[in-house]
Amino acid sequence: MPKISIIVSSEKLDKLFPAMTLATTAAAMGWESEVFFTFWGLLALKKGYEPKEVSLDYKGYEDELRRAVSSGAMPSWR
Repeated sequence: MPKISIIVSSEKLDKLFPAMTLATTAAAMGWESEVFFTFWGLLALKKGYEPKEVSLDYKGYEDELRRAVSSGAMPSWR
């Protein structure tokens, strides 16, 4: 049986969603799926914890993305 193991080391939503999407998709396809939470990823499992923001990994792209959306080169999400 195919197997996937995923390590989650961040509590930020933009890091959690892809990991959970991969894990649940693999499980739905009959794969054995493991998710290992470590470091700040453990905060995502803490009862009552709510992430306050998306990580700043993409902060450098903010101006470029705003220009693309306002010029019509990229569709708006609203």
